[in-house]
Amino acid sequence: MHNYSKLSGKKRLRFKDWLIERLDTGEITGVQWIDRERGLFKIPWTHGSHKNWNRNDVEIFRQWAIYSGKYNPAKTSPNPIKWKTNFRCTLNALPDFNEVRQESSSRGSKRYKIYSLKNNGTAKKRQNTLGNEEKSKFEKHIHNCLRYHTFRC
Repeated sequence: MHNYSKLSGKKRLRFKDWLIERLDTGEITGVQWIDRERGLFKIPWTHGSHKNWNRNDVEIFRQWAIYSGKYNPAKTSPNPIKWKTNFRCTLNALPDFNEVRQESSSRGSKRYKIYSLKNNGTAKKRQNTLGNEEKSKFEKHIHNCLRYHTFRC
C-alpha cells in the first residue's frame, strides 16, 4: 500500500477521502455529486481521441497524479493516459466504489461515468487500514494494471 505521507511528511488523505473533498468543493468542472445522500457522483470520461477533448476532461486525473506523487509538473511531461489509467485502477480496486454502468454515458460529446460510493462520508469514518488479504489483493491489482498498462482495470 502506498504511504502518501512520506512525500511531504504530513498526513495524506486516502483516495476516498481525497475524492470526497474534490466532490464537495466542486472545483473541477464536471466532477460533481448527483445525489450526495445516496453517494452517487459523476466524473467526465471523454476519450483522448474525441474531437471535443480538452484539458478540463483530465483535470481530476491530473490532480490525483500530483497528489499521489505519480506526477510532478516541474519534473515530468504530462501523460493524461497514464493519469486516467492510474485513477481508474484505483477506483476499480477499492471496495468503496461501484460504477453504475446503466447511468454512465459512453457515447456523445459529453461522456461520463457514474459511481456509487459506499459509506459516502456521512457515516462515521472507519479506520484507514485494510486487512492483510484485502491489502494484498489491492496491491496486486494496481501492480498488474500499471505493469501491463491495461485500460480495463
